Amino acid sequence: MAEREEGVREHLADFLVRLGYAVDVVQDKAGILDRLVAANYHLLLLDERIAGRDLIAMLSESYGNMGVIVMTSTPALESVVAAMRSRASDYVIKPFDLDEITAAVSRVLCRQEKSLEMAAVVETDSLRSTKKRQASNRRQISKAEHGDECCRSANEMKRGPIC
Repeated sequence: MAEREEGVREHLADFLVRLGYAVDVVQDKAGILDRLVAANYHLLLLDERIAGRDLIAMLSESYGNMGVIVMTSTPALESVVAAMRSRASDYVIKPFDLDEITAAVSRVLCRQEKSLEMAAVVETDSLRSTKKRQASNRRQISKAEHGDECCRSANEMKRGPIC
């Protein structure tokens, strides 16, 4: 979590730890970058005043699997839209209720889990498709080398795919 205000930082970190999350805390941009080099995080709660839109976009680009929840003290719609355009995963407006933080964290982590599940399905489907293409390519190569008789012989003997 990256938050400039010490009181907010400590209170929010304690709350998240009580919920069962492992929490690392930093107070500036350099701290964020140092921590990201040292560890793999699922989520970053980010004070907008620390980040700026460029950092949010860079984090989303470089650490695509990590969710970024922007904490902003600017309730203007433009601020929220800018954060989301910078590819933030979610946002909360300060002062926030701890239930809002809990809901935002749950939403982002749930989306990440679904995204990982979907990636696994796509990877499995892609692997199946690749194996089918490889088998088809082997048959075509064998046909080209041995002619159609090889395949007819294999079918007649009912030994399965030889070609």
